[in-house]
Amino acid sequence: MAQNGRFKSTLPEIKQFSVGAVIVTKEETPRVLILEKNIRLYNEEIKSLPKRRYDIGPSGKIREGESKHQAAMRQIREETGINDLTLDPRFVGAYRYEFHAINRMDGPLKGEKVRVRKTRLFYLAVADVQQVMGNVKLTAEHLSSKLVPLANAVDMKILHLNQRRTLERLKGYLRDGRAQTFT
Repeated sequence: MAQNGRFKSTLPEIKQFSVGAVIVTKEETPRVLILEKNIRLYNEEIKSLPKRRYDIGPSGKIREGESKHQAAMRQIREETGINDLTLDPRFVGAYRYEFHAINRMDGPLKGEKVRVRKTRLFYLAVADVQQVMGNVKLTAEHLSSKLVPLANAVDMKILHLNQRRTLERLKGYLRDGRAQTFT
């Protein structure tokens, strides 16, 4: 049974919200920090790595008492070790996606296969190139990092189509300087 072009899932549904940032260097030709996702951390049964395994930046859940801005800064520190950067309030985006997973969160559905409907909010984080070059300290969530010219990052094997669209919008923002708020 299709609903809005998608198959209706009979799995229990949970909603998640995360916040993160696209990290861009302050240079004449800006570069983006691209992270290679450790897919096996989330699904040990994967036999071979998917082609699309790159992420456009750190992200995670908002802790109780944290603002979205504070959570984005914490996630950047925790997942990359970068401390000295600025969030640009003129570029904010959000996208939604869904997937099936085993629920690891406490509650009545823990351990059950669920349909996750996730909303991810992204800020633009700007850092000096010296802050990023050789200073990235990754967690188990990521296998590697690369500084890639923004024009090339759009063509990489990025995990989600929505992330590639975010990079396209970022190119326009950096070119035109007009505020970008999108979903």
